[in-house]
Amino acid sequence: MKGEGYRIQKYFCDAPRHNLKLLLFSDECPLMQLSTTPTLQGATIAQYCGIVSSEAMLSVNIFHGFFANIRHLIGKRLCGYEVELHKARQIAFTKLQAQAEKLAADAVVGITIDYHVVGKNGSMLMLSLSGTAVKLG
Repeated sequence: MKGEGYRIQKYFCDAPRHNLKLLLFSDECPLMQLSTTPTLQGATIAQYCGIVSSEAMLSVNIFHGFFANIRHLIGKRLCGYEVELHKARQIAFTKLQAQAEKLAADAVVGITIDYHVVGKNGSMLMLSLSGTAVKLG
């Protein structure tokens, strides 16, 4: 719908980095609304708690990148990269929600999602998120 923006529908729990799990609608993981829009439809923001941000790094194998370029030229999907990007997003959103929970927030609005190529010869991909933690009224 026009003007609604993109609403993130996955919710994540704080978990150790080596044991990261995606938990959807479980008792272990309280639901927190995460949105790229500055407001939440049908909700009133009662208090702004502060800015929250997180990052996740992804290493890109040089040889894998070489074959990726060849596959890109012939139009094939790169499922390995897609899986790694999904993992990086899970980590970043988990960390973002954990920061918001420390501020006693109910939601995070205005989330920006940025990808940056870093490292020697673009060997690393950094995913960074930032948003505003809020309490809903």
